[in-house]
Amino acid sequence: MLEALLVTLREGIEAALVVSIIVAFLRREKLEQYLGAVLWGIAAAVVASIGATFDIKQHELPAGMTVRDAVKKIGLQPETVLAVHDGKLITDDTVIRAGMQIKLVAVVSGGGQ
Repeated sequence: MLEALLVTLREGIEAALVVSIIVAFLRREKLEQYLGAVLWGIAAAVVASIGATFDIKQHELPAGMTVRDAVKKIGLQPETVLAVHDGKLITDDTVIRAGMQIKLVAVVSGGGQ
């Protein structure tokens, strides 16, 4: 949880820096008429972030299947998520037991191809 908080804080600071640079550029170039578009962009980003936060889905699956098979059954690509059970990462060949609750976390990466 602390890691997620730190990443979110870092991303927020980066976004604020980018917006500050854009605003400074627009003011320096006497293009203040475009500042409204920047504000609308910020508002859209906030709404999208809040919407994504509450886009939580639950699925009930039969015991005995592997995490990989369960991920495929719900329509996701196994390579795009990590499975977590009781706060610990589990492998995709883990067999699901009755009553087991698994959280899927989206894999996000960037950089090289």
